[in-house]
This record gives sequence, structure tokens and C-alpha cells, in this order.
Amino acid sequence: MDYQRGKGKFIFCITLAFFLLGSCSTHKNISLDELKKQPERKLETYNSSLDLPVLEKIQIPPKPILDYLNRMDGTDAYTGYELTHDEEKLFSEYFDYLPQPNTARQKTPW
Repeated sequence: MDYQRGKGKFIFCITLAFFLLGSCSTHKNISLDELKKQPERKLETYNSSLDLPVLEKIQIPPKPILDYLNRMDGTDAYTGYELTHDEEKLFSEYFDYLPQPNTARQKTPW
């Protein structure tokens, strides 16, 4: 009986080892400067202002962003999607349910 339990633990350990080895990352190392140069890492790529209302920030992603997402997931199926008027209305309705941020600065107790 103990032999079977030990055999099961051994098989589990071997399976776990193969799983961990198989899931190791094979991405190449890139420098921070190279990372900063990638279009998907730049705020300007998104063609949006931080001052816009949230509904106006929902837009079709720019081509560099779609290309990055397709490349990252190994597909070419991702395309842009524009919300219909009904979807915008529904989003706005549900977005209004979220709590508003407290913009007043609170005094710290110390």
C-alpha cells in the first residue's frame, strides 16, 4: 500500500516538473529603451486626451495597438469595433452607477 502511495507522489512530481519546464517563458530580453520605443507603450499612440469624457475615450484602437494585440496572441482576428448608439447609452447608464471619485483633499490626521 505504501509503495502505491509513493509511486503516485513520484508520478505527480514528474508531471509537475514537466509542466513547469514546459511553461517557462521563451521571450527574448529587451532593454528598457527598446521597450519605451514600442508604439503600444506610448500614450500618444492611443489618439486620446486624458481630459475627454469617458464615453469619448471609447474608440477603435489605432492600428499599432491592434497589430500588437494580434502579434501578442498569435492571431490576426482582432479588428476594431465601434459602439452603436444603444451600446453607448447602456454603457453610460451603467457607468453612472459607479461611485464618483472624492476630489476634495482630505486632511491627514498627523
